[in-house]
Amino acid sequence: FNPNVSIYAGAGYGSRRLAWEDVDGQWAEVSDLSHKGFAFEAGALFSWKSLAFSLGFSSVSFRTAELVCGVGVKF
Repeated sequence: FNPNVSIYAGAGYGSRRLAWEDVDGQWAEVSDLSHKGFAFEAGALFSWKSLAFSLGFSSVSFRTAELVCGVGVKF
């Protein structure tokens, strides 16, 4: 594999809580779209000079799906 590319994976406990605010300023949780339980994330890291870029996928209880990305500085 290329030394500038790495893969990663992790698992644990996670939660995602979705709430909506009504016109009166009251918040209500959307239980159909809020989940907690087993969570995982997997993806790849790319290095270029002193920069690091990540691109991955995460999920909570296999009911949510999110694309995650980031940029960082290596030191």
